Amino acid sequence: MSIYSDFYVYAYLRKDNSPYYIGKGRKHRAWHKSKLHNISVPKDPKRIIFLEKNLTEIGSLALERRYILWYGRKDLGTGILHNRTDGGEGSNGIKFTEDHKNKIRLSHLGKKHSEESKRKMSISKTGSKKKPLTDEHKRKISESHKKRLTTNLR
Repeated sequence: MSIYSDFYVYAYLRKDNSPYYIGKGRKHRAWHKSKLHNISVPKDPKRIIFLEKNLTEIGSLALERRYILWYGRKDLGTGILHNRTDGGEGSNGIKFTEDHKNKIRLSHLGKKHSEESKRKMSISKTGSKKKPLTDEHKRKISESHKKRLTTNLR
């Protein structure tokens, strides 16, 4: 667990301003889709709100659980959120033991990828489908992220 107090609890809002997802994060987490959760990040940054800021990781995990319990989960029929867990199971900065890493590696040995999967992985690594960004475009993206972060973390 982290002792830093730069964590927050955030919500993604529907057009009627009701929340559809509650999460905990730090830095840019609220603006990026998680690989673990199939939840869409709102296109409009005004639909991402911070419920609590300047929290420790333990505090953010506890509040995330409280908010999810308060609003309830759709999959359980208890409320309006698309969260698939009760929250509070964060793994920020997790370090796997060598034994655990070896078990993961062994579980993947001998698995064969289809040609379609190989093609997609190749595109993902090389970015060959993407048009290269100009230095100017990269600079504008960087400024936009910095501005968004400083605006929303106040």
